[in-house]
Amino acid sequence: MKQNITIYINKIPLRFTIEQQDEQIYREAAVAVNQTYESIKTRFQGGRAEDLWMYVALQMATNWRRQANNNAIKPIIDKLTELDNKIVRQLDAE
Repeated sequence: MKQNITIYINKIPLRFTIEQQDEQIYREAAVAVNQTYESIKTRFQGGRAEDLWMYVALQMATNWRRQANNNAIKPIIDKLTELDNKIVRQLDAE
């Protein structure tokens, strides 16, 4: 089911029509964007808003890419952990 929501980025209202199950994702994303903006604004006091938003975009994209990379290798890490546990159990049994 679709629903209308309003989220605020830097106190600016943004209106979306989204699937109901996506509302929490949008709200959490807005919080992350606002926190990132405030952090960058503190580090680059006096910077132009356009420049600050470029830093925000890069930081958010970097965070997303890092998370995507972590998710991509998680199955490998899980398998290695499983194999390691099997080896340890086998060595303990001997």
